[in-house]
Amino acid sequence: MAKSGARRQSPLAPGGIAHNIESEPELEGDSMADPTNSTDAQRNRSDGDNWPGIPLVGLGIVIVGAVFLARNFGWDFPLPDRWWAIFILIPAAAALVSAARYFRVDGRFSSRAIGSATAGVLMLATALILFLDLDWGQVWPIMVIIVGLGILWRGTARR
Repeated sequence: MAKSGARRQSPLAPGGIAHNIESEPELEGDSMADPTNSTDAQRNRSDGDNWPGIPLVGLGIVIVGAVFLARNFGWDFPLPDRWWAIFILIPAAAALVSAARYFRVDGRFSSRAIGSATAGVLMLATALILFLDLDWGQVWPIMVIIVGLGILWRGTARR
C-alpha cells in the first residue's frame, strides 16, 4: 500500500515528477533541521555584534585613503615601490578572520575554518612575495607547500 504523505513538485524535476517530503534525508546544518539542536543553533548565531573585525578593516581602509589624500595635497608619506601589494592583504585578512570566526563558532578546526585559513595564508604569501619583490621562479613551491599542508590539515580534521 502506498504511503500517503505530503508530496511536492521539485522545481528542477522534469515532467512534473513529485516526491515524498518524508523520504528526504535531513542534512547536517540544513535550514529545516531541528531548531533545538545546539550545534545548528551555534552555527546560525551571529557573532558580528561582539567582534571588532569589521570596524578594524574599515579603519584600515580609512587610513589608507587618508594617506593617499594627504599625498595628493603635497604631504610626503614615504611608500615602498610595491605598495600596491598591500591591497592583497585585505582579502587575506578577511579570509583569516573568517577562519578565526569559524574556529570560535565550531569550537574546533573544522573543514570550513581550515579552508579559509589556507586561502588566507596563500594570499598572505602572495602579498609578501610581491611586496618584497622576491623571484617567483625560486619561491613558487611555497604555494604548493601551503596547498598541500591545507589538504593534510583538512584531512586530519575530519577524524
